[in-house]
This record gives sequence, structure tokens and C-alpha cells, in this order.
Amino acid sequence: MNSFKELTFLWVKDCERLSNILPFRMVKRLEKLETLAIDECKSVEEIIGPDDDHLRNSNESHAVTSAQSVELKSITMFVFPNIRELYLRVLPKLKGFYSKVHTTELPSLKILEVSDCSKVENLAREYINFGETQGESQPLISVQKLLFWVTEETFPSLEELIFIQNGNMKEIWCKHSPSSVSFKHLTTLEVSKCHGFRNLVTFTVAKSMVQLKIMSVSDCQMIEEIIASTTEEVMDGIIFSQLKSLELDRLPILSRFCTGNYTLLFPSLEEVIMRQCPKMELFTKGKLSAPKLHGLQSTKGEYVGLWEGDLNAVIEQLFVEKVFPGLEDLELSSISIQRAWKHKLLATHSYAQNLTCLTIRGCHNLTCLFSSSMVKSFVHLKKLTVENCENVENVIFLEGLAKEEMMNQKFRVLEFLLLKDLPKLTRFCHGNYFEFPLLTSLSIESCPTLEHSSPVQKESIRRFPLRLSSIKRWHSLA
Repeated sequence: MNSFKELTFLWVKDCERLSNILPFRMVKRLEKLETLAIDECKSVEEIIGPDDDHLRNSNESHAVTSAQSVELKSITMFVFPNIRELYLRVLPKLKGFYSKVHTTELPSLKILEVSDCSKVENLAREYINFGETQGESQPLISVQKLLFWVTEETFPSLEELIFIQNGNMKEIWCKHSPSSVSFKHLTTLEVSKCHGFRNLVTFTVAKSMVQLKIMSVSDCQMIEEIIASTTEEVMDGIIFSQLKSLELDRLPILSRFCTGNYTLLFPSLEEVIMRQCPKMELFTKGKLSAPKLHGLQSTKGEYVGLWEGDLNAVIEQLFVEKVFPGLEDLELSSISIQRAWKHKLLATHSYAQNLTCLTIRGCHNLTCLFSSSMVKSFVHLKKLTVENCENVENVIFLEGLAKEEMMNQKFRVLEFLLLKDLPKLTRFCHGNYFEFPLLTSLSIESCPTLEHSSPVQKESIRRFPLRLSSIKRWHSLA
């Protein structure tokens, strides 16, 4: 009866005939066990074997063998007070920690790794109404392919959580289970080659990760977002106060870190590595703050995109660059946009640099087109048409240039410029002028509020055909 009471380390490897690892009666003797590692045991279906006494008495309510659900009057609790490290690797038949509904407490667990356990679908689900009144039955509970039934005391000290090559794992935490369990001490979350995930963590679980420092998600073919969207109204958002490094790698259908419209704060984030995420359009729809971040990296130390302090902007830039790598002719017609380029970053890559013809027509929410600092990116633009945009006030607004740079702005190869049916257009550019050395055709029609409308220096006026129509005020032409 005293066997194994002093055991602190147990490693089981290549035992192909074992169907379970720990006999039920042995568990209570493992109070001093600190490390449990199970590797490449291809027949193991559960970690703890069945209770032989209950097998002999099949009328016991919690000795269910083949039923998919059970109404419980009592449950089994497993407590491993000193286990600090638990490794479950290459266990292709593993279904769960114990085959019956149970709870497990691992109060000292620091590291949990689950790798190549292809039948496990969920890490954990909370056991609800634990501590039932004597004589009252528990609600009907579905038996799923999950590792642990848990309580608040299951993972109170967990620091590292690692999932590698678990092909059918769908959730870390069962989203249908209300959660009082948190990962408040978790510092490292690593997920790789787990193709069942569509999202990684729920909103509630993410909020509990207040100590998380490293998050790495790679080669998960079905993941669409990292934080699951929620139908509940969110008032505050999430603060990842300690997160320093985030890696997103080979996630072919990832579209956003989170799709919810709530605030994400990363006050300590210093490194974001993102590669082969072709559908990543934005980091988040809500407000985003990462004051210590200095760029987006494709590999360690290799920065991509033009960094202006906005993670959303640089991701959007790279997405557009992938979608339109050689775009030459762009027409935006009758769409509800407020700017042709939301960020100046979007005009500083090949998307803008290859443009030769730009037409904007019937976009009534536009008040301006692009900033003065973007102009230098349109190195091949030959034709610019802005027509029937009810609220356009300026074609170009001043932003992002030093005073001396503002005096030397050129559309270097622009040949054709049409401004038509712009009832609120007051100026081509507020407080500045532009040079058009190759302009051969200028047409301005039905722009009744135009004031400082000459888009060129007046000494250049006679170089090209000029058509003016329905202009009430033109103070800049002598």
C-alpha cells in the first residue's frame, strides 16, 4: 500500500500495449509526484484507469461504460498537489484524463504540453454546480473528448501552455461552458499544427491572461481569429498588460486577431512577427494601442512595411499590396468611403506606385482624396479624374510634410486632370501649390465654391488647353 509514495518523477515511453497509465487506486499515493511525462504510447486511451470497484457494481450512478451522457449524484475528484510539469506526447488514441466525468486539481502545475494527441478535441470544460447538496442530482452532462473537467482550482498556477500537432483539437476552453476558471499566471501560450481551431481563446479567457508575455500561433490551417467574437455587449475591452512578443505564422485563413469591436491594449508589446497570413486584412476593428511597438516583422529582426506607429495600418498596407501587386488603373465609383486612402501608408507601396489612371466618381462621403505627403508616391500617375462627389472640399489635404517640403510638390508625370460636379470644392490643396510639369489637359466644371482653385502656378497656365465652367470665384488666377 505504500508503494510509490515517494515518487517525484514518472516518465512512460514506448509502452505500446498500455491502455492507461495510472491505476485508479494508485492515484492517491502520488502526492509527491512533480513531473509526469507520457511519450509515444500508441494504445493509451486515458491517463487514469477505471475504478475496479465501480466496474464490479454497474448500478453505481457514475460507473457509466458506453452511455454518452449521465445524470450524476456524485463525481470523482483527482488531486495532484505537487505536479509541476505534465507532458502528453504522441498519444494517438488518448481521449481524456479519465473516462468518466470527474474533476482534476493541479494546484502546482506550471507547464502543460499536449502534442500529437489527435483524438483530443477540448482541453477543458468547467464542471458546473460542483459541491452539490446531499441527495440532489447534478444536471445532465455530455461526455466529450476533452482532457479535463475542471474547477477554479485546476490550473491556478499554470505558466506555460503548449499544443503541437493536435489535429482534432477545436477549443482550449469549451465555449459553451460558463467560466470561473482563469489563466491569470500564464506567461507563454504556444499553438502549432492544430488544424481544428477556428479561434484560440474566448473573450473571457483572454481577459484573464494578465501575465501573458509570449503568444505564438503557427501552421493552424482553419484558424480565423485568435480571440473568439462574442455576442455579448463589451464595455471595457482587453488589456494584455505583460505581452511582449506575438507571432502569427502560416495561418492561411486568419483575417483578424479579433473581429469584435472592442479596445485592445498592449502596453508592453515590443515584437510582432507575422508571415504567410494572406487573408489578414486588419489586426482588429476596435481601438488598438501598442506604444512600445516599432514595426512589423516577417522574421526576427526583418521589418516589413512602412511603420507609422499603427499596426492596423501596416497590416492593411501589406494586405492591399498582396491583392493588387501591379494595379495600374483604379476606379472608385458610388461607394461609401470617407477617404480613398485611409492611411498614408496605403499610398507608399507598389499599389500607388504603379497607378497610371485614378478615377473617383460618385463617392459622396469623401471630403478629400489624399494627403500632400502621398503625392510623391504616385510616380506613374498620368490621369486623375474626380467627379460628382458631393462633399469633397479639397483634393489634397496637408499632412506629414515639413514646411520646406510643402513648397516643392509635383505630380511629375500627370497629363490629364478633371474636376467636375464638386459643389463643395473650395481648393485643390489648402494653403499650398503644386507643379504639373507634363500636364496637357485641365478641365474644371461645375465647382461653384472654388476659391483658390488653380492647381498650378499661374505662369504655367498657357502651356496646355484649359477649360473652365460654372466657377463663381477664382481668386488665384491673375
